[in-house]
Amino acid sequence: MKSANSSYIPAVDHIRAFAAVLVLFQHSHAFIGGRLAYGQGGILDEVQAISPLDAIMIEGHTGVSLFMVLSGFIFAHIAYGRKVRYAPFLLNRVLRIYPLVIAIFTLGFIVKYPEVSPFEFLAVLAIPFQFSQPIDVWFVPTIYPFTSLFWTIAPEFQFYLLFPAILAAVHRSGPIVLAIMIAGAVLLRILLVADGAPAQDLSYWTIFGRIDQFLIGMGAAILYRRWAGRRSEKLCLVLVVMPFVLFAYNRAGGTLDQANWKLLWPDVEGLLWATFILGYMQLGQRLPGLATRCLAAVGEVSFSMYLLHVAVIAAVMKLGPLTFGLEPMGASALNALLLVLPGTIALSWVTFRLIERPFLRLRVQYLGSGNARMRERSSLAPVR
Repeated sequence: MKSANSSYIPAVDHIRAFAAVLVLFQHSHAFIGGRLAYGQGGILDEVQAISPLDAIMIEGHTGVSLFMVLSGFIFAHIAYGRKVRYAPFLLNRVLRIYPLVIAIFTLGFIVKYPEVSPFEFLAVLAIPFQFSQPIDVWFVPTIYPFTSLFWTIAPEFQFYLLFPAILAAVHRSGPIVLAIMIAGAVLLRILLVADGAPAQDLSYWTIFGRIDQFLIGMGAAILYRRWAGRRSEKLCLVLVVMPFVLFAYNRAGGTLDQANWKLLWPDVEGLLWATFILGYMQLGQRLPGLATRCLAAVGEVSFSMYLLHVAVIAAVMKLGPLTFGLEPMGASALNALLLVLPGTIALSWVTFRLIERPFLRLRVQYLGSGNARMRERSSLAPVR
């Protein structure tokens, strides 16, 4: 959807769609594949990949990393060289996130009452102030399948709280500040792990690991602006590398392993996805009209897709997933493609129009004037 603060770029919505589909397929593998393999309650949480193609589904949670790199990219792309007015910026972020989150929580409360306390509504509002592992702390109510992905709102919103100050520091001292901050985040994770924190959980679930990906996205946006006119489509070839990287990650223990090397995994994912974004920002402009419109339509409802697809998966499992005569991995992929994805897009189309879009139209201008020299130096790459 068009913003009050920038011109619309369809390629951004294409990337959002891709990220949402990655996560959707990963959860379809985990839940539907687990049901087919082990029966009711079974989960294929982190199985060993046989091939790089398997790793794409098993480790599809990398779509969360893509979303976070893209968030940093979008905001830096919009605001670099300009002053961000803090209150209007945060108002827009609340209007973007909370109407749908509150609606989903309300539905979960109605369905699960009296298991869910109405006071947990206050817990949902407090999500941005959550810094420890979100799965089991008191102020993230677990209302499966409705709130399963609310944990990502914590690091996302925490980045929003920090973004204006980070951008101001970049304006004062240059993009090198981003590299210094990333190094500082890595050092902080090392110290926390030395004090007993689990490396994987710290890097995956919290802002202490995810901040690197937002910062890398910001750096990619600044680089994209400075590349004005250069051809970068070939950078999309990093997608050929990603299955092999995810395969190596899976074979090294995946998300269940707490090895200390996981402290650097957010940066590996972040750099790879930033490379992809830099390439696709140009490639996406050259797609045929019908393809770009279809992908943009899916990307427009990607936030609803992200938060609602686990509920659609739960509905498919309740009705009974189809086996197609295949083993669980293949059957879960076909269920995702033929049932979960269309169902999620249809439901998300409704929630976007009834819940998200009315509030998105209330967003305000949050960009003030900036340094003229800075704006000139960072002029946008032309849209071709």
